[in-house]
Amino acid sequence: MAERKSAPRKAVVGDMNVERDIEELFEKLRKDRETAETLDYYAPLNALILEVVEERTYQNLTQEELARRLGTRQSAISRFENLGRKPGFDFLQKVARALGGKLFITIHGQYAALVPRKYRELINRLARERDTTPEAVVRELLVEALERKMGEELFAEIIRTVSVPRKNPVVSAGPEESTSEPWEDDELLSLAS
Repeated sequence: MAERKSAPRKAVVGDMNVERDIEELFEKLRKDRETAETLDYYAPLNALILEVVEERTYQNLTQEELARRLGTRQSAISRFENLGRKPGFDFLQKVARALGGKLFITIHGQYAALVPRKYRELINRLARERDTTPEAVVRELLVEALERKMGEELFAEIIRTVSVPRKNPVVSAGPEESTSEPWEDDELLSLAS
């Protein structure tokens, strides 16, 4: 019979020293392979729970009020928020809808990001202006930023390569020394634009 993994309990703390102590404890725990695997196993669920708690408190909802929206009891919300049970897909969908959100699950979590609340209205406005979805706007902005970054890095590499001073920047056909100077960065920048 397979051994059942128990969910690690989440500590609620307000003191920064306690938070730092907990972070240090988790760093020590991660050094143990089996413990690290358990922490990694529950990390996505823990992140989701923290997001739900943050959204619930942002909306000034109690666990009881959220439970009413879901048609369940407060104890079910408490168990969920304290990792007392692993939630099912239907429950997660209901929680997302009750908080005005949309559930998103991916196997590529290391590449997914949550848009900070302060930028969401801008994303929504851009989506309306472009007659598209917020997801499409986020994807488009991310791709544009990555392409711009790649272009900047490529251009910087070209500048580094071309502007490196060389002893003999131009090979001479005759015995005389070359009088050519290596290009200055300003000259390269003006050529590139």
